[in-house]
Amino acid sequence: LSDNGPAGGSAGPLRGHKGSNWEGGHRVPGIAWWPDTIAAGKTTDELGISLDLMPTMLSMAGVEAPAGPPFDGIDLSPLLKDGKPLAERSLFWEGPNPKSMMAMRKGAWKLMMSHSGEPKVVGLYDLSKDIGEKTDLSEMHPDKVKAMLEAYQAWHEEVARD
Repeated sequence: LSDNGPAGGSAGPLRGHKGSNWEGGHRVPGIAWWPDTIAAGKTTDELGISLDLMPTMLSMAGVEAPAGPPFDGIDLSPLLKDGKPLAERSLFWEGPNPKSMMAMRKGAWKLMMSHSGEPKVVGLYDLSKDIGEKTDLSEMHPDKVKAMLEAYQAWHEEVARD
């Protein structure tokens, strides 16, 4: 996989830039190659994250994960080797400083929030229809916003505890 989005220049149709939690700041392609194990020429729109690399590499090497806390990522080998779809999951991003945006992704839905003590909703986007994060759907889907905010806050509390 490549580094995050462009530091300067264009991210094409994507909003944001390197270091941001908009899609233009972190959406990059990933390429896997392993003759006779990962089929050549296959593509997928499944969502992976760099946190998935360690559990995937251990699994594909036939090595058990070390004892201790579970990995934050998942094993992508069923997707890579057999094309099996991944289970839907929630992913979370926070920025390095109080002015950074926070984000949560569940399936095609992405919630963007600003830091302000309590997260403040900036927008809800359906990335399956709006890859550029141009149309805020938060007012049309208040229940989805509420559920995603609750999931984000639960994740944040868990991470702060650890």
